[in-house]
Amino acid sequence: ALVLLASSAGIRTVIHEHNDVPGRANAFLERIVTSVAVTFDETRGFLMNRAVTVTGNPLREDIARLAQSSGRATGTVTTVLVIGGSQGARSLNRVVAEALIALEQDMPGRLRIVHIAGPIDAESVRDRYASSGIRATTYTFVDKIQELYAMADLAVTRSGAAAIFELALYGKPMIMIPYPNKRNSQYKNARYFADKGAALYFDEKEMDASLLKKLIGQLIADRALQARLTANARKLSRPDAASLLARVVQSAGS
Repeated sequence: ALVLLASSAGIRTVIHEHNDVPGRANAFLERIVTSVAVTFDETRGFLMNRAVTVTGNPLREDIARLAQSSGRATGTVTTVLVIGGSQGARSLNRVVAEALIALEQDMPGRLRIVHIAGPIDAESVRDRYASSGIRATTYTFVDKIQELYAMADLAVTRSGAAAIFELALYGKPMIMIPYPNKRNSQYKNARYFADKGAALYFDEKEMDASLLKKLIGQLIADRALQARLTANARKLSRPDAASLLARVVQSAGS
């Protein structure tokens, strides 16, 4: 509503689309705003507005700063970060926990599990690990998530734009399991990263714990694959996205 009011008053306006395929609001607004900033280059094909700039997805300064010094662990223990996300996370939390429990039982002492399960599932996920004798750190929510990005060796995650571009900046190998609706932006985001060789992708509807266990185990064992995913993910990250977006705003107002 604010953008509509500003445009009708002759005020120059800018919107940013952070997903691969524009949502309904931005698909409508892009026809009337002065200019559009996008995260994905492919988003251009969905837009009628000719003033489109690829800026990447702006990240918080504290997240970008820590990424500059973040590296990969080289020891025998692999830290797996699980990010369930806020949308439809229950099935993901269940499948991933089952897979990691089975994998830890096959390679005892070689996994460090950090699982962000959300406020609804955190207690049940914590109990699931504990009842299986698996040591895991379970969170409902993490304020300084950049600290977990820095310590992780790989991530199993939904594919919301904010999280995957933050993980890409940190160069973390990712297994993406998007919210199970192919019209959802998460599906498009995951396919984009997978097509660029920047992440592994699986459709949740076709995945069970045994398949995920196998996939995580293969990724842990394959250092060359980890290195390729890291390199390709970093190519997609844009640490200068915030400054680029600021320039778009400045140009639109001049």
